[in-house]
Amino acid sequence: MQREQLEKIQLNIVEELRSIRNRLEVDSSNFNSLTNEVRQRTRKLEDDHRLTVNIFMKFQNNLNKNLFRMNLCVNNKKLSMLAINFLIHFVQHLIKSKTNFFSFIQKN
Repeated sequence: MQREQLEKIQLNIVEELRSIRNRLEVDSSNFNSLTNEVRQRTRKLEDDHRLTVNIFMKFQNNLNKNLFRMNLCVNNKKLSMLAINFLIHFVQHLIKSKTNFFSFIQKN
């Protein structure tokens, strides 16, 4: 009877080991699949990051260009205001100096 019990225990142990090995194979396969998925997602994130950085750099470059153009426009407006102020003072000077303002304009 003892021998039969030992054989039964041995069979149970063998079956348990087979079951454990099968679960390990399944878990290993799942782990490999998960690892591959993580690698793919990491690559996609890296690609997305590169794309985002490129888009941001282009945006920043365009923004800098537009700010430069706006600064030129502001400077041109300042120059225009200076020219208008100069003309106003010039006309006031002509009027004060009792020069015939309208004859000056007709000559020019």
